[in-house]
Amino acid sequence: MIDLLFLVLIVFTSSALGNTILTLLKFRMVGLAEIYLYSTALGLGLIAQLVMVLGFMGLFYHDVILSLFLILLIVAIIFARKFTFKPKTDLKARWQRQPLWFKAVIVITLLYMLIQLLNCMTPVTNGDSIAWYLSVPKHFLENHGIMNRQLVEDYSSSNMPQNLYMLSVLGMTLSSEILSQLILGWLMSILAFLAIYVAIKSFTSRRIAFLGAALFYTMPTLNWLIYSAKMDMGYVMFELCFWSLLLEWFISKEDKVLYISAIFLGLAIGSKYHSLLALAVVSIGLFIYFLASRLSFREAFTTAFIFGIISLAIGSPSLIKNLYLTGDPFYPMFKGGGFLRGEGYDLYKSVLDIPKFIYAMVFGKQFVMRPLYMADKPLGFLPFIFFPFLSIRKLREYKSMVIIACVYIVLFHAAVMFSVWPFPRHILPAVGLMVILSAVGANTKISLSSQSLLGLAIALVLLYQVFYLAVPYYSRDKAAYLLGRMSKAEYLSNNIFDKPRGTHMNSKMLSYVKSMPQDTRILALDDGNGYYVPKPFLKKSYVYDGTDIGSFVSKCKQDSFSHIYFSDAGIAKYTGNKNMDLEYVILGHKDEYLEHQYSSQGQHIYRIRYEVAADY
Repeated sequence: MIDLLFLVLIVFTSSALGNTILTLLKFRMVGLAEIYLYSTALGLGLIAQLVMVLGFMGLFYHDVILSLFLILLIVAIIFARKFTFKPKTDLKARWQRQPLWFKAVIVITLLYMLIQLLNCMTPVTNGDSIAWYLSVPKHFLENHGIMNRQLVEDYSSSNMPQNLYMLSVLGMTLSSEILSQLILGWLMSILAFLAIYVAIKSFTSRRIAFLGAALFYTMPTLNWLIYSAKMDMGYVMFELCFWSLLLEWFISKEDKVLYISAIFLGLAIGSKYHSLLALAVVSIGLFIYFLASRLSFREAFTTAFIFGIISLAIGSPSLIKNLYLTGDPFYPMFKGGGFLRGEGYDLYKSVLDIPKFIYAMVFGKQFVMRPLYMADKPLGFLPFIFFPFLSIRKLREYKSMVIIACVYIVLFHAAVMFSVWPFPRHILPAVGLMVILSAVGANTKISLSSQSLLGLAIALVLLYQVFYLAVPYYSRDKAAYLLGRMSKAEYLSNNIFDKPRGTHMNSKMLSYVKSMPQDTRILALDDGNGYYVPKPFLKKSYVYDGTDIGSFVSKCKQDSFSHIYFSDAGIAKYTGNKNMDLEYVILGHKDEYLEHQYSSQGQHIYRIRYEVAADY
């Protein structure tokens, strides 16, 4: 419950700070949804940037970070007293006017949000979260800053854009990794929901806006992203805020709105490199649009240039950090897929694979029925429910806006398809934009009226989907933990450490590793889920790259690994998968190069015998 209290304080602080900034910029917001969305999102971005400054200065100490937050909270309280907001309409009367099917959609969506909130209030168990997205902030805190060259070697992901890592650092400092999960998962998902709602509402009715946002929020891909501490929900939220404001600018034509949208795009760039594509497409698109609108070349270039500079400036701290540590501001974006290249994910090779890619994104299966994703969920068909009702005439009213958006959507899908990570979560900003455009361009006056059978069908399908997504996450352990009947240690033991055939270190193995020398560094041959491991616990691509044992041992020595960990279940998972072509060279030379240290329930720790390699 303490994590939820801190979440409320963070939301209050960020909303008040963001509202103050937007008021100073004289940005007019109409409606509670707009005020809460843009103020909170901007405030979170500001807090992330300020925490990052402490990281640059090597001041990641508990008292320093806590003092910064307390100062921001006091400032927020001072400014919050100046702002009041009263809804323009009677919410009760508005509720009574809604058709039954739409009331059902609202209740189902709010119930799902509550379920996800309860999920996020339990300890983090998501594999990627504990392997990377919590391990990196943990090591930032242990090293008291972000300017650490060893982290570059250990975690290429430590050089990903930093904004969301900084919010995770704040969550861990104020309370725990559970607070980080609440911020990066649940809070970001609520703001992404509002971004879809606000964008659609600018063009059509509140009913269609809420429905579009609900269809986006409840799709399978978001289900596990909300219940995790990953980067995706935050970057999607910031980029959807950008698109929402850009679409508003196409209506108002106020330069102020365009430049404020650039701030949010900069926050997205500072959260994930994928948003650089949006910057490139929109900057070029705006320049062409201004020229077509009969602006002079100088005026068109200046406006598009200022837009781009604002975005890059806001996103630049992460780029500056990478440039200093690696010599490459975009590292590791163009350095290949790392160990994933050996794990069967880079499946799409040519344009002929486009049907397979689309089918897999929507339904989660490789064409036609073979399971594809081991670490992702599909989009589902519901987000595209407006497509059959598209009105070309209606979309033609916003021709320039639609062209820029469509170019971005096509290029973004192509970029993800031909990357080593063709996962639905990586195209979510484009999917959100598709939902917005399809809702804006849909002829919905008749099809979604109060007498609509279609509306009832949507409510029923939505109920089934939410039920289908929520039930697998239900467990007695969650209820026991939330009610205070189970400790955090017991929960983690039951759900990660001591699960049958689990690959994460079990409780006995964790206790043994804790007793090992301080300079112990462990190379994982299967899952490097290291957040809960009390020593550096890493996975490298060369664990199954090549057949030269001498090269393998040399790389281990170069990375200062002292021990190797693997589990029987983890090795079987990788070597038994027909989509992968893996060979663990070290296991073929185990007796020669490894000295057994400890085993527990099919999990093993070996010391690397570098003295043997030296004899050759």
